[in-house]
Amino acid sequence: MYVVIDMHQDAWSKFVFTPAEETCPEGTHHQRGWDGAPLWATFTDGEPTCTPGRREDSPAVRRAWDNFYSNRDGIRDELVELWAFIAFEFADEPGVAGYDLLNEPGNGSDPLSTLAGLTDFYRSAIRAIRDAEARTESQGHIIFFEPSVYGVPPAFDLGDDNLVYGGHNYAESIGPSFPGLLDLSFWAFDLLAGLYGTAHWVGEYNSFSDPETNERWTARYAELEDRYLISGGAWWQWEQECGDPHSVQYPPTPEWLEQQRERCGDARFDVTTCLIRAYPRAAPGMLTGLSAAPCDAGLFVSGRTDGASVVDLWFPSSSDIEPVVTGSGIDGVVAGRVAGGWRIEVKVDGAYEIEVAPILAIKAN
Repeated sequence: MYVVIDMHQDAWSKFVFTPAEETCPEGTHHQRGWDGAPLWATFTDGEPTCTPGRREDSPAVRRAWDNFYSNRDGIRDELVELWAFIAFEFADEPGVAGYDLLNEPGNGSDPLSTLAGLTDFYRSAIRAIRDAEARTESQGHIIFFEPSVYGVPPAFDLGDDNLVYGGHNYAESIGPSFPGLLDLSFWAFDLLAGLYGTAHWVGEYNSFSDPETNERWTARYAELEDRYLISGGAWWQWEQECGDPHSVQYPPTPEWLEQQRERCGDARFDVTTCLIRAYPRAAPGMLTGLSAAPCDAGLFVSGRTDGASVVDLWFPSSSDIEPVVTGSGIDGVVAGRVAGGWRIEVKVDGAYEIEVAPILAIKAN
């Protein structure tokens, strides 16, 4: 298991909120305090906290982002220095996969200032992280970056080769939707990752509907993830602690507070969707095709390499029967039983195709 260290925020800070006793103007509503920046880095200049729409639409939240992007009182530099400290501390830690520089950066007053400020922050943070790693003579970690929460992308030249685009994908799950939006979002993210010249790792995804709808959504998501050769992602989220702003009723009522006191203690979501899938842990050369439906439904991998090498596969299974591996361009298979499934090493050379059949399908035949 690997960790991605994520500098997380939502709507800038828990200090940007509307007092419960305040009456919001018609067409707006109370802004609950979310999470992120400390009070000393929060400058709203007295702008209204009531929001006309989403949490990011509050004038106070937008002004806080304006001040971050313009580096007021050096608050952007402070975050860069923090990343340098983190990178130095974790430089030789193999359990850290990388650093996600800023979760869902907010939009300032206009897209151009957001683009310029976000780009400047990313470039400065990347340089600071690499300088810190150089001081330890470590190999260095992946750096993940995101567009703004409303889709404003940073500049395409961020000055580093070990970057991964980390857009979030809640299409047809959260917010306005239409049939095919999930497909369109994968296409758009794949296009952006290509322009940046990076892999694409989905920083957050999930469906929050009834179990049947969630199953259908997750199956479609898995198929599209494979079609576009996405480099994995993070399921948001496994548990949500009591008092997490996502589930807070605001302004709170005495009845709601009492209900929370009764239910607090079990923070895990009841996840009914099957998420387990086989996948290539490592593939030499160029991966050209991938298909792995959830729940032990088999695995197909294709690729090409210039010389003899090994494809390292993970195949989840509760069976002690060794999976059957077939295909072309294969020069040997070694499978080992491990906790939860099988590690399969397939020797390949040149163009190859590998198919691992599910155990249940083998028994049925």
